[in-house]
Amino acid sequence: MDYDKQYSTSLDKPDVVDKGEKKGMRWFGITLAVIGFLFLFERFVPVYRLLSLWPFFLILIGGYFIWKSNKRN
Repeated sequence: MDYDKQYSTSLDKPDVVDKGEKKGMRWFGITLAVIGFLFLFERFVPVYRLLSLWPFFLILIGGYFIWKSNKRN
């Protein structure tokens, strides 16, 4: 038996936030910010004009994915 090993309890450890919990909090905050932005965006920019540009947005998103895939190589 190894009697020199020190065992600690949860009371000995400082409060540490799990990395997964931090990521979840970050994505929740980003989601709330985007939803809030969308509600405000509708007040300042006429949405009907943007709806006619949906093919342009698809091209931008596709270009982003192509750029991201080439960056990994």
